[in-house]
Amino acid sequence: MAKRLQEGEQRIIEQIPQLTVLSANFEGLGALTAERDAPDIVDLFTELMQALDNYAGQYAMETLKMSGQRYMAVCGLSVLRLDHDKRTVDFALSALTTLHQFNYKHGTALSLRIGVHSGSAIAGLMGIDTQSPTYDVWGESVNIAGYLNEVASLNTIVVSKDVHDRLSDLYPFRPSTSIELGDATRIETWVLEEPGRAS
Repeated sequence: MAKRLQEGEQRIIEQIPQLTVLSANFEGLGALTAERDAPDIVDLFTELMQALDNYAGQYAMETLKMSGQRYMAVCGLSVLRLDHDKRTVDFALSALTTLHQFNYKHGTALSLRIGVHSGSAIAGLMGIDTQSPTYDVWGESVNIAGYLNEVASLNTIVVSKDVHDRLSDLYPFRPSTSIELGDATRIETWVLEEPGRAS
């Protein structure tokens, strides 16, 4: 994208036919903010993000958003990955393990709620004519991952039917409640069980 921008391209938008989106929320940041001073919080969160970035690189995930409590990453965006859904689930499992170790080390009580969905999306560079253009990914797949994140319990990974059907032979899932999307469509969801079984 940066190269295309430098070459003078003005409309940088791509249709991504298949990728997997992970949408997550950190819980417990408010309590942590009340307990620790600002420099300590910055140091703690920097350590946590560096650990997540390490796993993101391992699983070919690309982090798109880290804003307040929200975290979003995708697999299959810049480079086509046939196993983009498995890589994303493995990254989600690693994130939960990392957070557990982080809490044990620092005496904190942070939690994650994670939603994972596979599908198509649109990616593009917004605000090219401004001083701070932003690369973003949007579309139904991003929205569905967000809905799954919202219904997930603490330290739980909730996936859509697309992810479940492709990975049900590799991971143990249990059916969960169906959820209603913004257009009143209902979709089935599954919760990933026994994280230690992931390979």
